[in-house]
Amino acid sequence: MNQKRKLTQRLTRLGFHSLFVGVFAMLGGALRGFNLLLVLAGLMVAALMMQWRLSRRSIEKVKVKRLVPDDIFAGHETTFRYQLENESRWTPAWMVRIEDTVQSQWQSPQGQIATGTPLIEAGGKRLISSNVRFARRGIYQLKGIRIITCFPFSLSTATVQETNEAELIVYPKLLNLRKNWKRAIKHHSTGNTANHHNQGPAEGEFYGLREWRNGDSQKWIHWRTSARLGDLAVRQFEDHKRLDACLIVDAFENNETDPELVESAVSLAASLAVGILGNTTDHADLICVGTSTSFVFGRNGNARLCKKMIESLATLNASDHPQWQAAYEHLNRQRIKPKEVIVISTRTFKQFQADNADISHLLTDWFHRSHLIWANVKTDLDHWAIVDSEQAVNETKSISPPRTDAAERTKAKSIPIQEMRSPIGSETITQSSTGSSAYVTEKQSVANRSDQ
Repeated sequence: MNQKRKLTQRLTRLGFHSLFVGVFAMLGGALRGFNLLLVLAGLMVAALMMQWRLSRRSIEKVKVKRLVPDDIFAGHETTFRYQLENESRWTPAWMVRIEDTVQSQWQSPQGQIATGTPLIEAGGKRLISSNVRFARRGIYQLKGIRIITCFPFSLSTATVQETNEAELIVYPKLLNLRKNWKRAIKHHSTGNTANHHNQGPAEGEFYGLREWRNGDSQKWIHWRTSARLGDLAVRQFEDHKRLDACLIVDAFENNETDPELVESAVSLAASLAVGILGNTTDHADLICVGTSTSFVFGRNGNARLCKKMIESLATLNASDHPQWQAAYEHLNRQRIKPKEVIVISTRTFKQFQADNADISHLLTDWFHRSHLIWANVKTDLDHWAIVDSEQAVNETKSISPPRTDAAERTKAKSIPIQEMRSPIGSETITQSSTGSSAYVTEKQSVANRSDQ
């Protein structure tokens, strides 16, 4: 595909000054008969002509290719690379600057990615880069690249405009989740046997050895260790259970809602999706409810579906009336019965029931036999993620999101994510035997209950 190129030249401030001096010297020499002024004027005109010719000649044969990174997360620094090639056989390109115009769907002002190189040899190539940090998720348009040089005297700038437009998706910002967040989700559903599925052998995974206790099975006895210690020792197993979760993002926003709450909800959902699907035994589905409803049904350890989830979150638009009816109808057609349902919203569950009175009874039936955790990011975000930067430094642990494709040549960039503690204060919905929902607020630390 041939790219359209447009070459323009423009005098700089220094060029205008030189032109003014040259014209003044030429007029003064002609009127007064001063040959020295005429010589000076000739030198100034010659410099401007050299500037025009050399800058145009050096830049017209330079080609550029944009290398966009695969995964771009808001709030994290990413590197844009540009491959420059000088197709001229004799003329090197000096003082080359690259400007890439970026337009966001969220705001009208345009931004620029700027970088440069001092020299590209004749017939040579040069790879340059620029570090960029996107403040917000969404779709960004790359309008085109400008190749600029002011060689040799900076009297004018020669610019080549290439219309190589492209579109990129910036993923939501990944939060630093608290420690033991997965264990906290499982603990919320203690007593609900349908929420987890055992993995591996019936006893679980081998964990270690301990002394004999009444009621232990004889097949657990480790005879070699027992003979060495002179007392019975049994094998201890870890009860390994699979987390089967359904993440629902309620992108509710009205005139009284802080727009940053929507971004926090999307970021929390993306962090949980990466954390869950990064484990080969866990399973997660995603439902985005906003101006439209999107569904991504994932599998454990599937990197492509994890990327698809994050892309769906990146393009989610908030609404003052999220399309919950469409979500309910689609799930009924799919006959999906989620196990762990985690709703991440910008409003409380009571407000949600009041705003959706026409379908609240349908949702109650939908959540039947499912354990629902309602996370209101306005009050519960710090229970899931580390908001304080100083605390994040103390508890930081880096893990990598799953690779986007097994056939990729390069690995995805490692993104710092926190394991988190129990989400104390998250609103929890429990189901009675009649199917009616009861509103409960967890006030006791999950960690304290596990110690007991």
